[in-house]
Amino acid sequence: MDYKIRLFKEDDYENVIQLWKDAGLILSLSDEKNELMKFFKHNPDSFFLLIIDDKIRGAVIAAWDGRRGYINHLAIHPDIQRKGFGKILMKKSIEFYNSVGAVKVHLLVEKSNMEVVEYYKKQDWYVRDDLVMMTKTLRDK
Repeated sequence: MDYKIRLFKEDDYENVIQLWKDAGLILSLSDEKNELMKFFKHNPDSFFLLIIDDKIRGAVIAAWDGRRGYINHLAIHPDIQRKGFGKILMKKSIEFYNSVGAVKVHLLVEKSNMEVVEYYKKQDWYVRDDLVMMTKTLRDK
């Protein structure tokens, strides 16, 4: 199956949101258009899309804070999951992190998607049990 990887553009927003929904991701306030555009403007070179037949079939937000990387919202359309496309997007993300000199990358997995943890362990990721992730919501609208 022929594919290409390209960077996100603002007019991709609706299609990316639909992909994430189709893939079962839990979306939140930070996934609204104005919030995602803030990320994109801060990280214009690390929001990758998988394109097959001119359609967005995969996406990953490879966030970079200048010190560490964070893999967010890695999703492949359900029709083509388990065909290696997630690995392709992850490889592209890791190449980006290597190019900016990242030492460590964190991967966030929603508890509703725990079955993917074993998959990532096979890819040399490990679960940290020395940290607790905490969040403070600064606004709800």
